[in-house]
Amino acid sequence: ALVMTRQIQKMINAVSQLGMTVRGPSGEGSEIKGNLFQISNQITLGVNEDEIIERLSNLTEQIIDMETKATSQLLSEAEEDIEDRVFRAYSILTSARKLNSKETLELLSPVRLGIRTGLLKDASLNAINEVFLCSRPAHLQKKAGREMGERERDIFRAQFIRDRFKPSAC
Repeated sequence: ALVMTRQIQKMINAVSQLGMTVRGPSGEGSEIKGNLFQISNQITLGVNEDEIIERLSNLTEQIIDMETKATSQLLSEAEEDIEDRVFRAYSILTSARKLNSKETLELLSPVRLGIRTGLLKDASLNAINEVFLCSRPAHLQKKAGREMGERERDIFRAQFIRDRFKPSAC
């Protein structure tokens, strides 16, 4: 929601003030994909582990608060647009035959927002978190038991996601 409401810079500034930095999900120099960020500690000299943990804990609370407010703003200003974005993303994820890593992450973010806001009831946050993690190239290859080329991996990823979100028989 912070990205969608263009308030992400505010969050990045809050992170910087606490001696931390924001990066893409794969660490330093990585591209930000699917509204996923990694927060890393920059200041270690003269700071003990307990202080770092305390800073990170405070920062986490601030980010959750900012995200909650941004989500409320989104829903009050553009609920139909958000709902459309959530269900389009979910439809693609549950029916696509080929998905690359970047597209998967970009589609999972609005679906996650839809679950958090109660717009989407067909999936759980646990399922989304599992797909976020397990749809990465190395996880897919481990699951398949072999190395795969990009095309084969994209097909395997789409099948994995369709299977994960398949409606239960009950």
